[in-house]
Amino acid sequence: EVVGSVSTAKIAAGLQEFGANAYNANVKLSESVALLETLGKQMDHSKIAVGARNILSVMDSAKGLPKEALESMKKHGVNLNVLMDKSKSLGERIRELSKIQKDAVAVTKVFGKENMTAANVIFGNLDTYDKWQGQIEKIQKAEDQAKTNSATLTNKIEELKNSFINASVSGDKLNPSLEKVKDVLGWAADNMET
Repeated sequence: EVVGSVSTAKIAAGLQEFGANAYNANVKLSESVALLETLGKQMDHSKIAVGARNILSVMDSAKGLPKEALESMKKHGVNLNVLMDKSKSLGERIRELSKIQKDAVAVTKVFGKENMTAANVIFGNLDTYDKWQGQIEKIQKAEDQAKTNSATLTNKIEELKNSFINASVSGDKLNPSLEKVKDVLGWAADNMET
């Protein structure tokens, strides 16, 4: 939601709907979220997951598309090996496929009438997709680093201390159990060297 307009709940639901396709196409989480957010700029949010799934399906199985679609892509210089290369970023693959964007007939042949809206939206917003994907990736990396930083022994001891204090002041029912925990922690503190 920081970069786009689609709610986190809708993104989560969308990822469930096309996550398997994204995984099979080696599409990163940040790329998937950016794809949904970009489609959400101009599409009904209830249809963006299907649109994303269909875009990925076309790219992942490009060589198996109908003959007319393959001829249209060849006519516009689309390299099928690039589309199906899972080591390339989603942005690179979409840019390759976007070579057909100015030919409505080609877009229809490749995506079908029901999926051409999603294709046109992503093709028309590739710069936005790239920008948002980069921002989402930075946010994700920052969150991952924060998790790593907070997973230190010092932080865990501090969390344990705070939990112990909260539990001990919350009521008398826990006190016998807390006394045992306190004794164990006291023993551990006194015998840390061994």
